[in-house]
Amino acid sequence: ALRQQYETNLVNKLRRSTTTWIPGLSLVAKGYILLTAVQVLLWLHLLLIQSIKNLVLVKH
Repeated sequence: ALRQQYETNLVNKLRRSTTTWIPGLSLVAKGYILLTAVQVLLWLHLLLIQSIKNLVLVKH
């Protein structure tokens, strides 16, 4: 009976931690995706600037 009680407590604790963890994880995931998107955009921006500079240099 004691072991059963211990197991149910453990399961309840796990359930509680997962319900508090999942929103946090989704927030972290969203933040990570946002950061990645920003980095990609910056990289593309830099590439664009480089290509424009190259075009300008070629024209001159």
